[in-house]
Amino acid sequence: MTYKKAFKISVLTFIFIFVLLNIVAIFHAYKFTHFDSSISDKTNDPKKLTTFQKITTLCFGINNPKPINEIFPKSNYETIILKSNKKIECWNIKVANSKGTVVIFHGYSGQKSSMLKHSDIFNDLGFNTLLVDFMDLDFLKEIKQQLVFMKLNKSKLVLNI
Repeated sequence: MTYKKAFKISVLTFIFIFVLLNIVAIFHAYKFTHFDSSISDKTNDPKKLTTFQKITTLCFGINNPKPINEIFPKSNYETIILKSNKKIECWNIKVANSKGTVVIFHGYSGQKSSMLKHSDIFNDLGFNTLLVDFMDLDFLKEIKQQLVFMKLNKSKLVLNI
């Protein structure tokens, strides 16, 4: 094999791998920024997956079903709908003689009900709490999250209440 032919094969192989990895990255980016519209289970722990499921997950990304608020605050609370480019639902939990307000955001693939334990601690310490959901969590079947940008804008919107 000549040097030119080996170089050409190397360049074509590099381009093929580069394109293939970018396609995989596109699948992963989509799965990380969109909830699964079907009712499915979250992708299991990798130790519990079969080899085929591991390969599928590696190539196409994780399943991320839409989180649902299954528990609600025990004390009185007010549901606030913030209107931005999409609806943002918040729970405002007030206490008597408040020292201030703590705004609580849940993490990726979570829901505001998962932050109730933290909210209760702040309420016991004399602080109001405002639990904020991702945009449209309880309103749309498919959610488009722009993770970093959305968190910054959401924080700014909540602070402007």
